[in-house]
Amino acid sequence: MAPGGDSSVRNKKGKFIGGAAAARRRATKIEDPLKREKLKTHIPFNIPAGERLLASILRSLPQQIIDSETKWQCRQILMDAIYQRLSLPQPCKLQAKYDNIESHYAAYASLVVEETRQTIASALCKRWAAPSSSTSDFSIRLDCVSQREPKNSQHTVYFFQTEIPLTPAQRYSLRPGTVVEMLPREYFDTERLILGSIVQLTPRKNFECEDEDNVELTDDRLVSIMVYNNSDKIGKGMK
Repeated sequence: MAPGGDSSVRNKKGKFIGGAAAARRRATKIEDPLKREKLKTHIPFNIPAGERLLASILRSLPQQIIDSETKWQCRQILMDAIYQRLSLPQPCKLQAKYDNIESHYAAYASLVVEETRQTIASALCKRWAAPSSSTSDFSIRLDCVSQREPKNSQHTVYFFQTEIPLTPAQRYSLRPGTVVEMLPREYFDTERLILGSIVQLTPRKNFECEDEDNVELTDDRLVSIMVYNNSDKIGKGMK
């Protein structure tokens, strides 16, 4: 999947800011050294468990995740970063008995994290090992209409509209938790690849957006995607 489009932001009063003003605000956030440093360190426990799990992996560069599937040293470096973000031990052989319940659950959690990393890395590796012949399940063009930073989250949710309503099969494929990839429409390489995950879309009949034609958007034309790396740019001309 490869969504994208014009994006905008809101100020504290809820007013839309678009164009150059939005770009300046987004650039300020991206270049904030403190925020960028947070992406490399511990992910707070007050963030929902599913978000913490995906953030620990998807804060890494896509190419790092791809390389971790075929290169042992790259996998070890990536795993060190992932488990540092989660404050978990590296996966090891399960024991018959643990000294305390925390150690028991930490050992099993580490295995869940590694299985998730392997699943994502394997899919990306197959997708990009031979990009000229690779095909995804489906690809749709989306336009970004809004964004927000959820409470108790260090990440950004982007809201996209589709050109036509999604089919039931597409909507099922885009169920919450699904990892998707986004690319600028004029490129096809991992350097510009952005990874995110589908999040639950708040039910609503209309979605306010900055649109010259004041198009009414319904839930069957909306997709919400969380991006975990604040240095990623969601902007005009994505596919």
